[in-house]
Amino acid sequence: MRTTELQNQLHSKPQTPSVISIVLIALLHDLCQRFTLIGKELIYQ
Repeated sequence: MRTTELQNQLHSKPQTPSVISIVLIALLHDLCQRFTLIGKELIYQ
């Protein structure tokens, strides 16, 4: 999704900030785990 679409969803759904924050935190957590795995592979090569 584009950032503009995400911003539109954030502005159109002010009554559900908790759901959006949970999804964003989950995505960030997944990205952090992938980056750490990639970093470990690069270090140990």
